[in-house]
Amino acid sequence: MTLEVAARDLTVSPRSLQEYLHLAGTSWRAELASARDGLAIELLRSSSLPVSAIAYRVGFSDARSFRRAFRRQNGCSPDEYRRGVPLLD
Repeated sequence: MTLEVAARDLTVSPRSLQEYLHLAGTSWRAELASARDGLAIELLRSSSLPVSAIAYRVGFSDARSFRRAFRRQNGCSPDEYRRGVPLLD
């Protein structure tokens, strides 16, 4: 997902979307990181997919970048998170 695609889907210009996000106290980068993180947590909790597959599904080109971003966002690695949270059925 890119800012341009999201703006088009919302039928606003990319600049307008950036301005709306700014007025809401956030940014495209922050919202994208939050959405990726939420989906990653859902997949870690509800599946036994390898971390590399989850990285790809949430939009990262490699597992290393995903692991760094996940740790920055959550304070632990995806593997540590998964070990600490029971799988959902």
